[in-house]
Amino acid sequence: MREEWFRQLVSGEKRGIGVSFLRIFLFGVSIIYWIVTSIRNFLYDFRILKIHKVDIPVISVGNITLGGTGKSPMVAWLCEYFISQGLRPAIISRGYRRQNANNSINADDELIVNEINGFNRIANANDEYLELAFRLPDVYHFQNKDRVVAIRELLRFVSSESSRGGVDIVILDDGMQHRRLGRDFEIVLLDAMEPFGYGHIFPRGRLRESLTGLSRADVILLSKANCISAEERNRIAKTIRKIASRAIYAEVIHEPKKILFFNGKESDVNEIGGKRIFAFCGIGNPASFYSILHNNFGDQIHFEQYPDHYEYSRENIIEIIQKAESLKVDLILCTMKDFVKIDQILRSENQVKILDSFKKIPFAALIIQIKFLTNEQLFQETLNKM
Repeated sequence: MREEWFRQLVSGEKRGIGVSFLRIFLFGVSIIYWIVTSIRNFLYDFRILKIHKVDIPVISVGNITLGGTGKSPMVAWLCEYFISQGLRPAIISRGYRRQNANNSINADDELIVNEINGFNRIANANDEYLELAFRLPDVYHFQNKDRVVAIRELLRFVSSESSRGGVDIVILDDGMQHRRLGRDFEIVLLDAMEPFGYGHIFPRGRLRESLTGLSRADVILLSKANCISAEERNRIAKTIRKIASRAIYAEVIHEPKKILFFNGKESDVNEIGGKRIFAFCGIGNPASFYSILHNNFGDQIHFEQYPDHYEYSRENIIEIIQKAESLKVDLILCTMKDFVKIDQILRSENQVKILDSFKKIPFAALIIQIKFLTNEQLFQETLNKM
């Protein structure tokens, strides 16, 4: 896997003279990247480059490293929280790795999402869109590479659909480095298993920008905090306090919420304890998914990983079923990001034979929720002030 090879390279796990020279070369390239990002941040910090504000609160959810830190579960948590407070949130995102990503998903597509309760048939929707559409079927989600265009289209659409209710707050998904759109609140997630990108900016490390960028954050959340020791969490917290002393710091974990089967039925996670599981995923940090499975469901897990944002084919699905059958497992399990993409393939192509296979070995997704270990009340109080 290219992602794993790159991680081993920048982390220092790979050894050898050739690899050492490659790291030196990448360090030189990363200096150029650091200069570019630093100049860009300087221009925005001093308002030399224009920041576009809108007349509605905007909360950015982002990260400072490449790869998955759990932004989608956090976006879902925020939307569910605001809905519980009687507010109507909406989501804006880039639409990474979707076809025709320069164009927003239009208003008609938005209505489709609501009408079919999340399992939409938008051909060019990406996996984050599909996952959030399932979890939040009544929340508007507009995508465009230019988030300023996306939020303007969202607000224009909402104003024209007054009978459906307005929007009270916008969640900017993966918004930390997209500074053209102004935000009222900045949430940054750090992956506990790889919090600081191995200390270097891409391509020498996995940082998207210098760690000093954390000083812009209002809240810093250490996700997957239960995957590391208390001593490691304390060291991370000390580093964060030196860089971003004004930010609220909290630790969260990704906790299994329920199991969603392909036939639409849901199950309590406790019901799969002790079963033999064939698990797979194509996400930014596959180790975190395996850690969740291992911590909650034991050792009877055969685990395979695909590249991040992997586009599954019919042949991939057949191969997964055949492997599961040969291993004599009780359940095929993946993430919601993988599940919704496979659902699109099978339902759109009406793959009856494959669907029948899921009657022999149930196919399901593990739905994850955010659970705070520390400072949840302080975080909620800060949100309420908005």
